[in-house]
Amino acid sequence: MKPQLTDKSVRDFVREVSDQHYPLSSTVLANSAAQATALGEACMQISLEHQIDTLSWQEVAVFIEQMVDIKNTLLDWADQEVVIIASHAISVPQQSEPNNLHALTDAPAEIARLSLEAIKNLQNFRPMAYHYLEEQLEVAIHLLTGTTQAAISLLACHLHYANTANHTQKYGSVLADLQKQVEQLTESALVGG
Repeated sequence: MKPQLTDKSVRDFVREVSDQHYPLSSTVLANSAAQATALGEACMQISLEHQIDTLSWQEVAVFIEQMVDIKNTLLDWADQEVVIIASHAISVPQQSEPNNLHALTDAPAEIARLSLEAIKNLQNFRPMAYHYLEEQLEVAIHLLTGTTQAAISLLACHLHYANTANHTQKYGSVLADLQKQVEQLTESALVGG
């Protein structure tokens, strides 16, 4: 298996994911979150192009740079799971060594954190969005909300197989914090969105 799975075409990526002996959940989630982040980034760039006279390009550039950083980091995480699995011949989470489990648990935690960061960035950008792109921006936010929730579920799944108290304690608090952030995000969307 080629470690740089994200270098493949979408069709080849999907085909390779389906042909594995280990479910590449983190890889799929990170790739999906990167695509949603790219959609949000495009909405920002197009908004700037159509409102160049009314928006501060410096301010929008900061938003875009943040999205680019998040997108690239998510793509790195997408490839990370593939490297771990290929190098340790893991077929199911229960067979993971403690160190591998830490690495596999880091991925969904970071994917959820990065997705939340992208959502917050898009929500902060929302007042500047070109009015024809408001719905597209919402699509990106909904996609990122989905990857956040799925990553949190995957993190909980990996915690189920944790065999050390330190691992459970460390990631249990990470899981609780991420769940709290999602709840706050949902509440703010209901109140202000």
